[in-house]
Amino acid sequence: MYRDGQALVLPASRKTRALLVYLALSRRPHRRVALCELLFSRTDDPRAALRWSLTRLRALLGDALLTSRDTVQLCDGSAGVELDLAQLRHLLAEDAPHRLQLL
Repeated sequence: MYRDGQALVLPASRKTRALLVYLALSRRPHRRVALCELLFSRTDDPRAALRWSLTRLRALLGDALLTSRDTVQLCDGSAGVELDLAQLRHLLAEDAPHRLQLL
């Protein structure tokens, strides 16, 4: 993951990293309730744990992390954030195996 061409240092928290990966892979909005159930169900306060992780991701991703009262989404390619995964998907769609080796 890159922001303005610089590799990002990912958060130390495994749950926060898992949230980041989940949002990056899905490329769609997710309900906060569903994210709490998926990743934070064993914590005392799942919504607080989600908010804590989102705060860490917001510091890392800026406006590429879209949040509302009910949903969360990662928009790769916006706010200077690029994902290796997005590049891979693009190359696969182009059917360019020789360029895939460069990744």
